[in-house]
Amino acid sequence: MRIVFFFILFLSLGSIVYSQTKEVSKAGSYYTSFMKESKLSDLEKAYELITEAMKDSKNLESEDAQYYLGLITKQYYESKKPIEKTNYILSASKGLINVYRINKNFKNKEQLFRLMQILGYDLYSEGIQMHKENKNSLAYDLYKNLFEIQSVLVENKLDFTLVSNTGEKTTLSSNDITNNMVVFCINSDKKDEAKALFEKEVSSGGSAVSYARLIQLCFQLDDKSAAYKYIEEGIAKYPADPDLLIFSINRSLDAKEYSAALKQLDEAIRQAPTTALYLVKSQTLESQDKYEESIENYRKGLKLYPNDFDLNYGLGYALFNSSLGILNEQNDATRPKALSNIKEAKEYFAKAKIIDEKKVDFEKIFEQINRVK
Repeated sequence: MRIVFFFILFLSLGSIVYSQTKEVSKAGSYYTSFMKESKLSDLEKAYELITEAMKDSKNLESEDAQYYLGLITKQYYESKKPIEKTNYILSASKGLINVYRINKNFKNKEQLFRLMQILGYDLYSEGIQMHKENKNSLAYDLYKNLFEIQSVLVENKLDFTLVSNTGEKTTLSSNDITNNMVVFCINSDKKDEAKALFEKEVSSGGSAVSYARLIQLCFQLDDKSAAYKYIEEGIAKYPADPDLLIFSINRSLDAKEYSAALKQLDEAIRQAPTTALYLVKSQTLESQDKYEESIENYRKGLKLYPNDFDLNYGLGYALFNSSLGILNEQNDATRPKALSNIKEAKEYFAKAKIIDEKKVDFEKIFEQINRVK
């Protein structure tokens, strides 16, 4: 994903009342001077003072002090451009998160949310960079803050969409954030923590994507009962979501609930047909000896995907096997139809061979077909 960095951080502090300690007050004054005169030495002093101020326990409980920490630290690493900036990003984002924890009605809430949106891009890209450098714990820590900021924004009906001075919009994909978080949690051996994060997300409403990722993580943790719980919960809320449908189909098949699986397969095919869905539906029908329905479904699939190996081979297999059962009954009335089906099966096997002759030993199949009289 291309990330456009166009954000201007010179936010006004005029309406913020200075906090309890002199260091915070001085940090605000130096930051104001930096905004007016752009002297880097003023920003450096502001950063030094706010860092020192946060060692005082009083300031840890001050929404103003935490806001200064986030704002000044963000501006500091943007201006100084240090090679290693992970800790600065973590510190700035934590400060902003703490502001909201202390007071959800912070007086400069719009500026707070704007700065959170901007920090989100830093957390997103720095987490990926740490992952590339195999610094898995740092990648996780960055995305943990990103998740918390995202939750704050969602609570206030916002996301990471930002607009540049030229009108260009950019945003961060919730799906990408969640996917990356799953990877970082697994790599940093924090799967249980990740599960708790995702459970919190779905308990507060949760999107179809968040349910899908939680289910995926539950399977990776070998917690099948939890996975099944969230499959049922997710599909009840989002019955047409393709990913949740697949999870639900697999759950139904695993529980041998074939009628439910077939209904879900029909819905999944209606939503977004694939060769795999047609194949699984036919195989499910065959497991219940419903060969005619299976053959009909294969034919429907081949109308959409005529050159798919599995569908051609599957239809040939269904025609051949069902016909052998009929021939074994020694019924003269049904024998012609069975022989006709075997002839047709040979045609589908031949087409499958053309598509991929190495996938199956077709010579043995043809030998078996030719022995049928």
